[in-house]
Amino acid sequence: MTQLISKHFQKLVKDANGYNVGMWYSAKSSMGPLVKAVKGKDDSDLNWKNKDGKPGLVSLLRDVPYDKKVKYASAIKYLQKVTEGHNSKIFAALKEHADKLSKSQQRYTIPMLIGDGEVNDVNRAHAAHGLCQNLTLMWLKEQLKGSGSQFPRINTGNVLAHKESYQSTKDAARMQKQDEVNTGDELGLRVERKTWGHPFSSNDIVQGKLGKALYVRILNGGHALGIFRVNNTTIDFFDSNAGSYRLPIEKWQAFIKCYHEECLPKKWPGTYVKTSFDQVSEVKLL
Repeated sequence: MTQLISKHFQKLVKDANGYNVGMWYSAKSSMGPLVKAVKGKDDSDLNWKNKDGKPGLVSLLRDVPYDKKVKYASAIKYLQKVTEGHNSKIFAALKEHADKLSKSQQRYTIPMLIGDGEVNDVNRAHAAHGLCQNLTLMWLKEQLKGSGSQFPRINTGNVLAHKESYQSTKDAARMQKQDEVNTGDELGLRVERKTWGHPFSSNDIVQGKLGKALYVRILNGGHALGIFRVNNTTIDFFDSNAGSYRLPIEKWQAFIKCYHEECLPKKWPGTYVKTSFDQVSEVKLL
């Protein structure tokens, strides 16, 4: 039997806890059921999500208070990452072309909603499908206003340990509008669809010809990104799976090529990604 996941998870818990895991998990701690469910299990028997009618490990986070989720953030994120088969450093290559301003990983902050009494079951079900639309519009609003702290300048560290990142996920989960126009209305934004099938490589995107703040769709509308023109020489780029980046306009071609050809295949292996945005919309404050 291979128990590498179990052993490393227990080590991370022990590092955060400071004493023997074997003694700790039976002491009625809120994290105890999760440790007990993983301890001694074969790697192939560990599932993060529900499978074959059996609850996944994520369900055991329901009774873990938020402060404990923060304390054991490294262990929780590790467990989700390896059991779901996530690649590492998916967007790392972007730093060769841009400065990373903030970190956002919705795939890890969304499970933290489980057990939060301020988030109802409808909100959680909505969030389970992803929150890229809402998070992107929230980010664009913050850029347009020039103030706010929902997307703090976190470029290192575990996002699960940052309250601001969790709060933005929580706020995004509460909005359940069906499209970006209605979500924009709720946020005090006007979202005007400008064009379809716009090439990634087009400089119109970054030269302000389509607007200062842009909401764009890729993957047949399945994922949303934000682009914000800071000034005549600089743009910011946001992906809710990675964070925000700042780059000179002249580096746009190299940046988007790297994002398209290196990063997206790691994020969605085997998925064909067109060389154009499915939809581009301009965003303004109401």
